[in-house]
Amino acid sequence: MKALKLDVTLNEQLIKDKKLSGDEVLLIKNLHAQRICIEECMLLEDNQYILRDLNQLWMSKQRELQRAWKFPQDDNYIRFWTVPQCSCPQMDNEENCGYSRSIINLSCKVHGD
Repeated sequence: MKALKLDVTLNEQLIKDKKLSGDEVLLIKNLHAQRICIEECMLLEDNQYILRDLNQLWMSKQRELQRAWKFPQDDNYIRFWTVPQCSCPQMDNEENCGYSRSIINLSCKVHGD
């Protein structure tokens, strides 16, 4: 089987500002590659319960990315509405990003009831 190669481009200025080492940059690239793979799996999944499990894994990668970038770990800054198959309101959640007022579509296959 051929290995999947994902080309991840990072913000060079942020790398400098955060004074990240080469190993830290490599970790961030690997975490982004894992996140992308999870998103690709979510695109192909029909089962709501598996989608929700994949979403939990995706959220975990987002938290790891926050730590790797040396940002405070805060779920309020994770843009959960961007995952594949999410039908939660994007504009409303974008406006509330950083606050604890998330808006969930109750019929969302990923986040709803």
